[in-house]
Amino acid sequence: MLTRDIPQEEKFGVIQSIMLSREAAQEQKLASMLLSNTALSGSIPQEEDKKVSIINNMLLGRNNPHEDKLAGMLQRNKEWARKVRYEQPNFFSNSAKGQSPKILWIGCSDSRVPAEQIVQCAPGDLFVHRNIANLCLHTDMNCLSVLQYAVDVLKVEHIVVCGHYGCGGVKAAIANQFHGLIDSWLCNIKDVYRANRSHLEAVEDISARQDLLVELNVGNTVHNVCHSPVVQAAWERNQPLSVHAWCYGLEDGLIRELGLVVSKKNEVEAVYKMEVIDKTLSTKASESH
Repeated sequence: MLTRDIPQEEKFGVIQSIMLSREAAQEQKLASMLLSNTALSGSIPQEEDKKVSIINNMLLGRNNPHEDKLAGMLQRNKEWARKVRYEQPNFFSNSAKGQSPKILWIGCSDSRVPAEQIVQCAPGDLFVHRNIANLCLHTDMNCLSVLQYAVDVLKVEHIVVCGHYGCGGVKAAIANQFHGLIDSWLCNIKDVYRANRSHLEAVEDISARQDLLVELNVGNTVHNVCHSPVVQAAWERNQPLSVHAWCYGLEDGLIRELGLVVSKKNEVEAVYKMEVIDKTLSTKASESH
């Protein structure tokens, strides 16, 4: 049937369908070209099913702002990987051989405090653990497992506990509001407040009081790290290890040293000191690697 034989009210719909079909075909072709280019760089396998899946994801997500944001992240990753390969051809092959960071970073989960970025470290320089308000609890197997791996296997020489002023976890701990499950976590910060109530309440300005609690909370985490059997066993076998208290400023991007550094067991309060009978006990994990 010729186009002129189609009623006027239907003609527009037919033409629009043809144009949309052509547009989709062109987009699929472009996506295929981009995929082929990526495959040539060696960063994505060329199996047909994976190519089809990626193309479909590109097409289906083109009008979804959330998908566009994720696609942008993936694209920036490709650009970053390409730049690194150009500047340091052996970077990824060397990285794949293993890691040997000398610093364990215990920080807050806040998205504004990315560890590697604020101290300009490259991948492989830091071993990182982050949680809300940078806590280390004696019952937190997640943090303690990271601590043991860092100390016993990676043999880090420094543990940096870095909090930040304006911490939402600290603010929530001070407020007498119900937040749900997280309140159990925040209770640990409330304990720090209770132990230092007189000093904190002597500060009239609420913002300054919150900043002081941020610093006290960092100090408490440093002490908890030092009280752990993993760290004390390391000191017992004369492994070089220091624990540092730092605090990052959101308003100026600068890190303040809080003047607290613990490097040996005799700097720990007597009640927390442990006599390690079997000095090899905490190194069992490293023997399996």
